[in-house]
Amino acid sequence: LAQAVSFLAQGSRQELCLLSGRCIMAASVELDSPQAEASTGVASSEHQEASSLCHRLQGLAQHAAARHRRCRSAPWLPAAAASILIVLTEVTRQMAVRSGHCDAHLSDGSSVRVTFPEISPATRLPPERWVWTFGVVGTWVGLLCPSFVLGWQVFRRAPQRVFFFLGRHLLFALLVVGSLGLVGLACIPLQADVMKDNVVLTQQSAFHLAFAGVFFLCMLTHGPLVLIWQWYVAPQERVFSQKSLFIKAAIVVVGALSVLPIVPFGVLMLCPSSTCDGRALLLNLGGLSQRCIVYCIALFLGSYSLDIMSMQRVRDVELNVPLERVA
Repeated sequence: LAQAVSFLAQGSRQELCLLSGRCIMAASVELDSPQAEASTGVASSEHQEASSLCHRLQGLAQHAAARHRRCRSAPWLPAAAASILIVLTEVTRQMAVRSGHCDAHLSDGSSVRVTFPEISPATRLPPERWVWTFGVVGTWVGLLCPSFVLGWQVFRRAPQRVFFFLGRHLLFALLVVGSLGLVGLACIPLQADVMKDNVVLTQQSAFHLAFAGVFFLCMLTHGPLVLIWQWYVAPQERVFSQKSLFIKAAIVVVGALSVLPIVPFGVLMLCPSSTCDGRALLLNLGGLSQRCIVYCIALFLGSYSLDIMSMQRVRDVELNVPLERVA
């Protein structure tokens, strides 16, 4: 029974069924043996105990199947988290731009409207600060944490392979630590006067920039290394489907072009002069580049929905196998 509980905790219903089958076979052999004929009372008692154990094992297996079927919406958690993060960045940008919280001051004393400010300056003042903080924390608690639990089930199905001394545990740790960096930078904003000239950064801003560095370093490292890791694994041992692998590769390519920044520059050239002031070209280019990178990170996280769906399809095949057939 202790072994059955261990199998249930690991989600290994097939092993649970095999254990149940072995109990049934053992009970049958015990009942039909010559010793059982000589001592019918003892054999009958042992057979009842074995049958009771088998029924308990079958109940645990059915509980695992029911719990699995109740999580049909689970694969959409990463996609929902990615969508909310992208919406939060755009909503706070609109609020900051309309309030003039990110206007830049030129050397002649005039100010210019920055249409695409960086995320940190655009979320340092209320009310957009509170929208960003509560939105990120709520998304991390309600969507990202459950996504990490499901994501680890995807990672652990792959064999442990080490490439450049990096295995699945470290790659998954980069994902989790990077998300904690996002929570940190959302909870500790930049100082309010950071847009002024010759400003001295406070300890608050230093903490914010440290969390931002952890976020970008972990996430920008996680994506390419995951692709390299899966590319060098045999196709039959990959945890990502071919469609998911191609989508992740496309996101990494677009992210690399955003760092250069080719994609942001092309998008900025499509922006009309009435919206994007030419005097703030470099500021808009820097802010748009950062936002494109964040969008790529969010989309990469959202692509794990495909992998969780693939994992559930494999589990469905296991759950549809009858207990007697597995035994």
